[in-house]
Amino acid sequence: MTKITVLLMAVFFAGCSNVANTEYMTSSSSGVQREAISKKMRILNKGKSNLKIGDYSAASDNFNEVLRGNISNATFQTLNGMAYHMEAIENDAEQINLAEQGYELAAKFDPSDWVPLYLNGLAKLSQKRYNAAKLNLIKAVTRDWKNDRAMFSLMAAAYYDTDFVLALKSLSVLQGRVLEPNLAIEVERACAIIKMAVNDRLSSNQCLQNYKMSDKEIKIPNIGDFKDVEVIEVLVSSGQSVLTNDPLITIESDKSSVEIPSSFEGKVKSVSVKVGDKVSEGDIILILENSREAKKNTQEQSEIVKEEKNFQTENEPGCDC
Repeated sequence: MTKITVLLMAVFFAGCSNVANTEYMTSSSSGVQREAISKKMRILNKGKSNLKIGDYSAASDNFNEVLRGNISNATFQTLNGMAYHMEAIENDAEQINLAEQGYELAAKFDPSDWVPLYLNGLAKLSQKRYNAAKLNLIKAVTRDWKNDRAMFSLMAAAYYDTDFVLALKSLSVLQGRVLEPNLAIEVERACAIIKMAVNDRLSSNQCLQNYKMSDKEIKIPNIGDFKDVEVIEVLVSSGQSVLTNDPLITIESDKSSVEIPSSFEGKVKSVSVKVGDKVSEGDIILILENSREAKKNTQEQSEIVKEEKNFQTENEPGCDC
């Protein structure tokens, strides 16, 4: 799955699944209405299940059916937009227009919600409509100022829109925050690019060095509707060098086994899982050592080997030294 898809799923699980039923739960409790509400709830939950397992077309059908009785529900519009967005990424690019319509209706019916604005910004960013993406993402971050991913996406949209003033301001905000490790690495890389664009070579080089020197956490990515899946094989060990897309571990669910690849290249500093462990999305697989530390350790190992050879030579039988 693409990076944008993973971000969409993260927003879905974190922000939408627990609030989608609110209006139905507070509706009138007459017998006929209860039956209608129960039917709608089943369709809604089916839609969310279809979204999780990747049947986006079916999910959209489910959400559209629910919306027929409640078109002004912002959460349902967001869910429907997500289904179209996923379908556009995975199968049919033309569905992105329907995704944007869903997000726009959601933002209309609930102007305070940052989620549809953020997702609409991502949709426009993927189409290289950078100015429109920027405008949506500005609205998203003003509603959820502490959202690091939204701020990062705003920085990217501003950069591609050649709005370097806003890109630098967004970068400065991110640099002033305590970020999760992998996002911090992405910020350093973006910093190198943006600073070079404004001809600040010194800062660009510093950010580039920071990017190269960073330890990198490799985590379990989005693997669909799976949780607590078993690690059946660990394919790397500490000290081993890996390339991007090299397989690290194999996990097994009831349906299949899947190899999880590395998203970076480097030397394995530590492995956090072992055969038999149960893992879920976001769990750390291993940490890749930063290149400076790796080089330092390699030099230290070389010195140790050299000293050992000298010691052995000096203490060989018959040596007069």
